[in-house]
Amino acid sequence: MKKQFRSFTNAKKFVRSLKLSGKNSWEKYRKTKDKPDDIPTNPQSTYKKEWVSWGDWLGTGNLSSKEINKSFRPFKKSKLFVQSLNLKSGPDWKEYCKSDKRSDDIPTNPNVVYKNKGWKSMGDWLGTGYIATRNRQYLQFTEARKYVHTLKIPTQVKWFKFCKSNKKPDNIPTDPHKKYEKEWGGWSDWLGSGRITNKEKSKKFLPFSKARQLSQKIAKENNITTLKDWQQYIKTHKLPDGLSTNPNRTYNEKGWRGWPDWLGANTVSNKLKSQNWLPWPEAKLLYRKIKEENNLKNFQDWQQYIKTHKLPDGLSAYPQEIYTQERIQKEMKKK
Repeated sequence: MKKQFRSFTNAKKFVRSLKLSGKNSWEKYRKTKDKPDDIPTNPQSTYKKEWVSWGDWLGTGNLSSKEINKSFRPFKKSKLFVQSLNLKSGPDWKEYCKSDKRSDDIPTNPNVVYKNKGWKSMGDWLGTGYIATRNRQYLQFTEARKYVHTLKIPTQVKWFKFCKSNKKPDNIPTDPHKKYEKEWGGWSDWLGSGRITNKEKSKKFLPFSKARQLSQKIAKENNITTLKDWQQYIKTHKLPDGLSTNPNRTYNEKGWRGWPDWLGANTVSNKLKSQNWLPWPEAKLLYRKIKEENNLKNFQDWQQYIKTHKLPDGLSAYPQEIYTQERIQKEMKKK
């Protein structure tokens, strides 16, 4: 029976997580018992159609000595030629590289060959102007939300429909709840469909610092750590006078710093801060491992995870409070 291997994308993702330094490291690894059966020993043969290079497979971005010694056209001339091909995307470029049409003096890995010689992005290389999501510069939350309110989009479903229509500016994210996680106050707040009424605006609310102190007390007593918990709580409980059910809007320009701050979910005592935690480089590796193994995608996922799991010794449930920039710099100076 023919062996069933993972898809090229999933196999490559797994291999890259191993952080192997080069082909020699791969040769040693593939002979060990650690290699899963559904990862091929000879990926360049198994994935002949998708194969780019060892640097691409291992995630090192390295070129082979054969590729390095090639004489390629200068960056500007290469880019002009590539843009004349009228390719529309990264996948189109890969298909072109696999074909017989590619000239030998045009590199298959322009991001590596021209790394310090003018390379910006695949969108710039192809002339499409497309910027990868991870590299985009988005508007500040308040500005982005103000723009979205002008669109009068009534529901979340229609928002995603709008995003697919190509009318959305590139500096506005498709998934604002992920991009603006700290400031996020719900879809009605983002779309403007749940704006505060004039009656609510006329209410006398507590000053921000006092309101936050009270909300954190309520959160602690009722185990409220996320926006979802808060929304569930206010459905069944009457808040004390002077406390807003929509603090993100009430205190939008008066001190609001996000839901974790409002609920005290990111507050750590001085006693906790003084404990012996792992150095940041070691802690970071463990955090990433937990994230990948448990498919954690955002702060809410993390909060849910730490409620039901015991963290390894030396690892804090509140890394954003423990590993400040000042602490990390002190660690580096000690070395």
